[in-house]
Amino acid sequence: MIARACPEYSLSKPSTLVAISGSGNVAQYTALKVIELGATPLSLSDSKGSLIAEKGFTKADIDKVAQAKLRGESLESLVGELGEGYIYHAGMFLSAFILKNQKFKLLLH
Repeated sequence: MIARACPEYSLSKPSTLVAISGSGNVAQYTALKVIELGATPLSLSDSKGSLIAEKGFTKADIDKVAQAKLRGESLESLVGELGEGYIYHAGMFLSAFILKNQKFKLLLH
């Protein structure tokens, strides 16, 4: 479906950067699929804000997100655990971040 909707972007290239809305089951499996296909998921969000991975999320990162969600925690709680290169933006900053930096090539909802 993505290939038809956005033929100019290939999910098989690490240079294709993907912003994912949400951090629940669907968003987690979307991030894992993006990684499996070869693209780079750079953000996840929850009701409190957005978590940006400057170099992209890994499968291990997504596992940590899943565990945090099972514990009822927000993405903000993961910043210390994930370490350097992860930035949490409280509130609805994701759209502004994308527009300001023009870094993201594809936005999935």
